[in-house]
Amino acid sequence: MLKKLNNLQIRDRLIHAFVTIACILTAVSAVILITMIVMSRLYASVLTNYGFSQGDIGRAMAQFADTRSAMRGIIGYDEQSAIDKLLEDRVEYKDSFTKEFNALESSMVTEENKQLYNEIKAELEDYWELEEEIVNLGSTTDREKCKIAQDMALGELVPIYEEIYNDLTQIMEIKVDKGQEVSNTLAIIIIALTVLIIIVITGSIIFAISLGKSIANSIAGPIDQIKARLDIFAKGDLSSPFPTVETKDELAEMVDVTVNMAASLQFIIHDVAEVLDQMANANFAV
Repeated sequence: MLKKLNNLQIRDRLIHAFVTIACILTAVSAVILITMIVMSRLYASVLTNYGFSQGDIGRAMAQFADTRSAMRGIIGYDEQSAIDKLLEDRVEYKDSFTKEFNALESSMVTEENKQLYNEIKAELEDYWELEEEIVNLGSTTDREKCKIAQDMALGELVPIYEEIYNDLTQIMEIKVDKGQEVSNTLAIIIIALTVLIIIVITGSIIFAISLGKSIANSIAGPIDQIKARLDIFAKGDLSSPFPTVETKDELAEMVDVTVNMAASLQFIIHDVAEVLDQMANANFAV
């Protein structure tokens, strides 16, 4: 690259160097921007698919437990007013759970979670059907019917409830594990990208300094040599060789002009010396 720059004029060389450094700074900025975008997208993914969904699962589990508590109160209370109130609460809890559970489907990003979700969905159909039957039977003050409903709840409904609740817990645990896994990956990526940015910035600084020194030396070195030769030239030394400039810029042109000027002066001086020598020999015709 330096060889290519040496073939340019000083103005073009400096402009090219500044443009190169500007491109490097742009590349560094692009790397930083990409890093920020990757980090933000990964962080948003972790929050959406794992962090927020854990809270959603927790709310669904709480609503599911409230539904069961309302059902147990319905078949256990002796006062009809209390039973009627729990019947209303049960409908509210069930609707809330259904909304929370349906909203979970979009956050099931792993195959294991999707499978568990579908299993819970199938189990819920049997659960709600059986629970409805138990509630219809036990929502009365008739102790005999309530006893039958309680036995059905204990013997048939509880196993299904525990299975569903355990599956929901397992989904949450998977979310926690996956979220932690992605969080660890994100931390590694952040470290790697940070190291990359530091390397790029350090390399850019070193390259810029090296390029600046090279251009400065390629200009200052020949100028110093030319200055020293011109000092001798001013004292009348026309024969000593002029410094060789390897670049093809204004300095090289200046050296060429000076060499030509020295050659012209040598020719003129030679002619003057010849004329004076002839005149010294009484030849005034020259």
